[in-house]
Amino acid sequence: MSETLIAESPRRGKRKFADGARVRGREEGAACFRGRTGTVTGYVPRSGYWVNFDDGMTENVPSYWLEAA
Repeated sequence: MSETLIAESPRRGKRKFADGARVRGREEGAACFRGRTGTVTGYVPRSGYWVNFDDGMTENVPSYWLEAA
């Protein structure tokens, strides 16, 4: 039997933002997150970050729709 080598992305599972980090929705992201600022409250691998936005809403947002505020 031959062995299969599985190469994983070096970023897989690594967090881009720490809990408590201030973030803002990127202009290239979904319209519902654009320009909104908030605080990261949690992380779900392969899903995104829980963000408590300044308008009182808490939502799960993919990391590629966020940038540091």
